[in-house]
Amino acid sequence: MADIQRAQHLQIQNRWLKVIPPARGTNELGTTILCLHGWTGDEHSMDVFVRRLPDTCWILAPRAPHSAPEKDLQVWLAHLALPRRSVNILGFSQGAAMALTYTILYPEQVNRVAALSGFLPEGANVALQAGRLSGKTLFLAHGVRDEIVPVARAHESVELLKSAGANVLLCLEKTGHRTGIACLQGMIDCLTAPQ
Repeated sequence: MADIQRAQHLQIQNRWLKVIPPARGTNELGTTILCLHGWTGDEHSMDVFVRRLPDTCWILAPRAPHSAPEKDLQVWLAHLALPRRSVNILGFSQGAAMALTYTILYPEQVNRVAALSGFLPEGANVALQAGRLSGKTLFLAHGVRDEIVPVARAHESVELLKSAGANVLLCLEKTGHRTGIACLQGMIDCLTAPQ
């Protein structure tokens, strides 16, 4: 499990980034997971999910807001001397919407996505041409009692993402605006599967 105590807080080009490197003795060039928090959260809000990830991953958790995340991600990878290969993205609520949007706009930079209690923003269908997300695995988790983002938004997102060629896995649980135990396991499986 990822050790929150190893977290470093860096300021890179006026942006705060929480970084948790892999544990010593593990593959230091392991999977990189970008964690995007929701509207009222910060980089620490994602700790509830991060604690469940293996300690073989690089974990990057920026503090929002971000006006140009595609540039930020490349700057962070360069600053940390991490390979500029595709990353996995974990997002919650508005962070999930950002993760899905980023994947649509820059599919070559993303390997897998776990979008928890999120949605595709209005107008996303314009950028979702057939085949745009071919080969991408996207895991969506949603509470059927979600009072903030109705579960209907998850079903709409699944159909749109599938129409663009993505392999979409949907996990529904009898929760509100949070992620249940079964869906947490699905998130871990998605983000840590071999690339």
